[in-house]
Amino acid sequence: VVQLLSAGVYPATVHRVLRPKQAVGRLSLPYFWNPSLDAEIEALDLQQPVANLRGRPPASENKMMLSYGMNAFKSLARSHPKVFARHHPDLTCLADGSVVYKE
Repeated sequence: VVQLLSAGVYPATVHRVLRPKQAVGRLSLPYFWNPSLDAEIEALDLQQPVANLRGRPPASENKMMLSYGMNAFKSLARSHPKVFARHHPDLTCLADGSVVYKE
Protein backbone atom coordinates (compact mmCIF):
# COMPACT_ATOMS: atom_id res chain seq x y z
CA VAL A 1 0.00 0.00 0.00
CA VAL A 2 2.88 2.38 0.78
CA GLN A 3 4.29 1.60 -2.67
CA LEU A 4 1.00 2.75 -4.22
CA LEU A 5 0.73 5.82 -1.97
CA SER A 6 4.26 6.88 -2.94
CA ALA A 7 3.80 6.12 -6.69
CA GLY A 8 6.50 3.47 -6.44
CA VAL A 9 9.09 5.65 -4.69
CA TYR A 10 9.05 3.39 -1.63
CA PRO A 11 8.85 -0.16 -3.03
CA ALA A 12 7.34 -3.08 -1.20
CA THR A 13 9.86 -5.27 0.57
CA VAL A 14 10.63 -8.53 -1.16
CA HIS A 15 9.96 -11.14 1.49
CA ARG A 16 11.41 -14.61 1.34
CA VAL A 17 11.51 -17.33 3.96
CA LEU A 18 14.84 -19.12 4.19
CA ARG A 19 15.23 -22.50 5.83
CA PRO A 20 17.78 -22.51 8.68
CA LYS A 21 21.07 -24.16 7.67
CA GLN A 22 21.12 -26.24 10.82
CA ALA A 23 18.38 -28.50 12.12
CA VAL A 24 16.79 -25.99 14.48
CA GLY A 25 13.16 -25.19 15.05
CA ARG A 26 11.61 -22.17 13.44
CA LEU A 27 8.35 -20.42 14.22
CA SER A 28 6.90 -17.85 11.85
CA LEU A 29 3.75 -15.81 12.38
CA PRO A 30 3.17 -13.64 9.32
CA TYR A 31 0.47 -11.01 9.33
CA PHE A 32 -0.76 -9.50 6.09
CA TRP A 33 -3.09 -6.54 5.85
CA ASN A 34 -4.57 -5.67 2.50
CA PRO A 35 -7.33 -3.30 1.46
CA SER A 36 -10.27 -4.44 -0.64
CA LEU A 37 -9.10 -5.57 -4.09
CA ASP A 38 -11.18 -2.87 -5.78
CA ALA A 39 -9.77 -0.10 -3.57
CA GLU A 40 -8.22 2.69 -5.62
CA ILE A 41 -5.12 4.11 -3.99
CA GLU A 42 -4.15 7.57 -5.21
CA ALA A 43 -0.50 8.56 -4.86
CA LEU A 44 0.43 11.30 -2.41
CA ASP A 45 2.09 14.46 -3.70
CA LEU A 46 5.57 14.05 -2.23
CA GLN A 47 6.99 17.55 -1.82
CA GLN A 48 10.58 16.54 -1.18
CA PRO A 49 12.65 14.67 -3.77
CA VAL A 50 13.57 11.22 -2.53
CA ALA A 51 17.10 9.84 -2.80
CA ASN A 52 17.55 7.04 -5.32
CA LEU A 53 16.79 3.75 -3.60
CA ARG A 54 19.03 0.79 -4.38
CA GLY A 55 17.42 -2.18 -6.06
CA ARG A 56 14.32 -0.31 -7.16
CA PRO A 57 13.20 -1.32 -10.65
CA PRO A 58 12.64 1.52 -13.11
CA ALA A 59 9.03 2.56 -13.75
CA SER A 60 9.25 0.94 -17.20
CA GLU A 61 9.52 -2.43 -15.40
CA ASN A 62 6.98 -1.83 -12.65
CA LYS A 63 3.90 0.13 -13.71
CA MET A 64 1.81 1.17 -10.72
CA MET A 65 -1.91 0.61 -11.29
CA LEU A 66 -4.57 2.67 -9.51
CA SER A 67 -6.42 -0.45 -8.28
CA TYR A 68 -4.85 -2.35 -5.40
CA GLY A 69 -6.23 -5.60 -6.84
CA MET A 70 -4.54 -5.11 -10.21
CA ASN A 71 -1.20 -4.58 -8.46
CA ALA A 72 -1.78 -7.76 -6.43
CA PHE A 73 -2.69 -9.60 -9.64
CA LYS A 74 0.51 -8.30 -11.26
CA SER A 75 2.48 -9.69 -8.32
CA LEU A 76 0.84 -13.10 -8.75
CA ALA A 77 1.57 -13.09 -12.49
CA ARG A 78 5.23 -12.31 -11.88
CA SER A 79 5.94 -14.43 -8.82
CA HIS A 80 4.05 -17.55 -9.94
CA PRO A 81 4.13 -17.53 -13.76
CA LYS A 82 3.22 -21.21 -14.14
CA VAL A 83 0.18 -20.90 -11.87
CA PHE A 84 -0.82 -17.68 -13.64
CA ALA A 85 -0.52 -19.35 -17.08
CA ARG A 86 -2.52 -22.40 -15.97
CA HIS A 87 -5.41 -20.41 -14.52
CA HIS A 88 -5.38 -17.46 -16.93
CA PRO A 89 -4.34 -18.82 -20.36
CA ASP A 90 -6.06 -15.86 -22.06
CA LEU A 91 -3.88 -13.28 -20.25
CA THR A 92 -0.24 -12.26 -20.44
CA CYS A 93 2.01 -10.14 -18.25
CA LEU A 94 3.90 -7.41 -20.12
CA ALA A 95 7.43 -6.21 -19.29
CA ASP A 96 6.04 -3.28 -17.25
CA GLY A 97 3.84 -5.62 -15.17
CA SER A 98 0.57 -4.80 -16.94
CA VAL A 99 -1.73 -7.82 -17.26
CA VAL A 100 -3.58 -7.79 -20.58
CA TYR A 101 -5.56 -10.13 -22.82
CA LYS A 102 -3.48 -12.04 -25.37
CA GLU A 103 -4.09 -10.96 -28.93
